Amino acid sequence: MSTTVDELKTLYVKLGGNIADVANLQTDAELIDKIEDLDLTAGRLPEVTADDNGDFLRVVNGEWDKATVPSAESEAY
Repeated sequence: MSTTVDELKTLYVKLGGNIADVANLQTDAELIDKIEDLDLTAGRLPEVTADDNGDFLRVVNGEWDKATVPSAESEAY
């Protein structure tokens, strides 16, 4: 049967952490602190407002970002 510590370690890895970083931790509090330190914004969709109406979601420099799609007239083929 797995413990809460084991489950928190599994969660840490699923959220993008490296198991080696938490392998020696033994308490819930230690693991929760490590989970809080993870950058959970990576790969998330950007925030939007009404000012973004008409924009599109596209990958820019390897991350999702809002962008205006150029018209066919402005693109060189």
